[in-house]
Amino acid sequence: MLDLKPDVAFDFYKSFLRWYCDWYHPSYLEIGCASGELGVVLGTTRSVGIDINKHPDWETYNIRRPECTYRQITSDQYFAELSEDEMFGLIFIDADHSAEQVRR
Repeated sequence: MLDLKPDVAFDFYKSFLRWYCDWYHPSYLEIGCASGELGVVLGTTRSVGIDINKHPDWETYNIRRPECTYRQITSDQYFAELSEDEMFGLIFIDADHSAEQVRR
């Protein structure tokens, strides 16, 4: 297992996701998206970010990439509203950083 500092690990993670999305062009869901930066920089066909806290950058990102959608909502609420036929090719689960929430 690599022992990376958080900022180095996140940069590596973003680089990997960019490579993957440039190759696959998936629809993307980020649970716990904070500012929503990843949804904008990745080469996805559609990006949905949800977070319990609204971030001021969401409006700017929606203008830059209209295929990006952000919602202030809990993951439990989001999945209760999600239609059965909606699918994502890539899901990043961050949520509240707890194993219990990730399993749900």
